[in-house]
Amino acid sequence: MDYLKSRAKVGSFSDSEDDEDEEDEGTSEDESMEDDTDTEDEEDDSEDSDDAEDPEDEAGKVDASGTPSDGRPKIEEVTAEDMEAVAETGRVFVRNLSFTATEEEVAAHFASFGALTAVHIIVDRSTRRSKGLAYITYALPENGMKAMDELDGTIFQGRLIHLLPAKRPPNADATLGGVGRTGAAADGDGSDLADDTKGPQTEAEREAGFKASRDARLKADAGTNRAAWNTLFMRQDTVAAAVAAKYGVSKADLLESDAGDVAVRMALGEAQVIAETKEQLSRAGVDPATLEAAAAAGGANVGKGRPGVKRSTTAIMLKNLPYESEEEDLRLLCERFGGVARLVLPDTHTLAVVEWLEAADARKAFKGLAYKRYKHVPIYVEWAPEGVFTEDAPAAAARATSKGAGAGNAGG
Repeated sequence: MDYLKSRAKVGSFSDSEDDEDEEDEGTSEDESMEDDTDTEDEEDDSEDSDDAEDPEDEAGKVDASGTPSDGRPKIEEVTAEDMEAVAETGRVFVRNLSFTATEEEVAAHFASFGALTAVHIIVDRSTRRSKGLAYITYALPENGMKAMDELDGTIFQGRLIHLLPAKRPPNADATLGGVGRTGAAADGDGSDLADDTKGPQTEAEREAGFKASRDARLKADAGTNRAAWNTLFMRQDTVAAAVAAKYGVSKADLLESDAGDVAVRMALGEAQVIAETKEQLSRAGVDPATLEAAAAAGGANVGKGRPGVKRSTTAIMLKNLPYESEEEDLRLLCERFGGVARLVLPDTHTLAVVEWLEAADARKAFKGLAYKRYKHVPIYVEWAPEGVFTEDAPAAAARATSKGAGAGNAGG
């Protein structure tokens, strides 16, 4: 340990994850689609402002290669407190990475020392290019310590990388996953807290405070409670609407209470909707077998001896959608977080699969879309299983273009 205390590194390091994504566990405010546009833009700007404050970019401080901009060497000692943070969190800061290195390549390189729980390459907010900086989190902290000892000063993709202890990440429990919210105020608008200046609360105020607190906790739990994930979850109201639309009847007729076989009809209808959804997803380049495998290994089966499901870093499933969902609306909603490679929404409107061009944008979208109200219905989000697409995005785009051209020729 004395050796670790006395280790000296060139340059300083920061734990500010400067672009808009911090951790999968966090989410943005849960507001209605009709009135939250300006609010969310302000939140995005506040997150992006961290990028301008990144110590690695400021004049007179170190750049990604570890060289101070003024040319003078800067030595910062790795303290015992820094090493203690790594020993507790397994979180390591990596500097001087190749600007073309992907998160998958970095993960593969560092995974040789143990299982990883997170890999985050910092990207420039304006150019969307890597800064050559990354945060690596190991499942076992001792593996992080070992990686620091073994990989610091080694060559990766032609560059000499440096590993430093990363500071502890912000406490997700204290902020409840919100942006800039800490302490008790994070439980909503504070209306559920005792406040003598407001006088006795009405029943409506207490209920509003409870709902705000519950929603905040659900959003904070969205990325961590994987036992609650159900890959093929479908909103029952959407299923009923899809069945009713297929047979040209109203939902009221379909769910007529006088009939004694409502439950049977709904079960048959749901099975039919699931089959149609899988068929349309397959035609759109999504592998239904991958979704079924994820559904079998998820939910109540988590931790019961089944192998874990490896999740994509760029694709997210949007569930609990209303039948009134429109592909263009969802695309505009998703593109607010970054470039969308593709969005697949079956005609049944039971779920959607969205892929972003950048992993950082996907993480930001996961935060912002978790339990967000869309047409007055909260959206459920889940990281799609790895390999959910049977073809890459350019191939999917070309297929869609040719399909549209063929339809135009047929119409002519």
